[in-house]
Amino acid sequence: MLEDTDLLAGTPSMARAMAPGIFAAFGGLIRGGQDRKNLEADHVVVEGMLERGLVNFRYRGIAMEFESFAEAQNEEIKRLVENAVSAAMKADSVVDWSMVDLTHFSPEFRRRWIMEASNVSDETLQDLWARLLAGELEYPGSVSNDTMSIARDLNKQRAEEFQLFCSSALCYADGSPMLVVGCGSPGSNSLQPFGLSYEVLMRLAHHRLIVNDMNSYIDLSVSSNQLTIVRQQESTWLMNRNGGSEQFRIKGILLTSAGKELFAVVEKIPVPAYTAAMLKSLEKDGYTLNLIANET
Repeated sequence: MLEDTDLLAGTPSMARAMAPGIFAAFGGLIRGGQDRKNLEADHVVVEGMLERGLVNFRYRGIAMEFESFAEAQNEEIKRLVENAVSAAMKADSVVDWSMVDLTHFSPEFRRRWIMEASNVSDETLQDLWARLLAGELEYPGSVSNDTMSIARDLNKQRAEEFQLFCSSALCYADGSPMLVVGCGSPGSNSLQPFGLSYEVLMRLAHHRLIVNDMNSYIDLSVSSNQLTIVRQQESTWLMNRNGGSEQFRIKGILLTSAGKELFAVVEKIPVPAYTAAMLKSLEKDGYTLNLIANET
């Protein structure tokens, strides 16, 4: 059992945001004050009956009516509540509350988030759901239903593979994802040494996180007096095309719309081997990159 006074303890802002939805979804399990004491007294009686070998019985106590076959359902509800609270508390540690206006927080999003996150106990996946919640709190409407559906279908391995993909992505100056440079032919496993084999990429495409065309590209049209700035995580480069061409074509793998939404909340990890290969590949294709900032 959980008490209302214990729910999201120590996180008043997150409690204001999420507790109404958790109470609505699992209110029958969340008790407080004298109710909790009465329930504990009833549990003592029931446990004694079970210890004496009674398995099929009905008991009506001070605060509860107990049927032995229903106890498993209560344990399942307890698991769901604890998962939802755990993910919400993780979100509390990463959200910037100065950017949050709870009057704009969608109750529909909250309800669905609770239903989905409550069934996730793996730490990696809980972190993903926590960051989805933080992103929606800071930027209401930024997480679509489609992205929620895709996140629901991810397992731990797929989430870690997507984290690696996002960590490798070359970005625009504002940090939004451009693509993952192919470093050759991804369809022929050019990215396998960096954990992004063709098989991994196809799995990510199956989950609608990336475009399944391994020969994608983007074109950047740049005027003669405009600087082209690209980023990867905390590193920023000034990129020029050798020969003065104003048309930049960069080959690689694109993210889908849902993939871009999830990219915004995925925690990036260092990928030094891939970064070195990416820079070498771009230089081979005729680009000059000069590092202008490195905040790592």
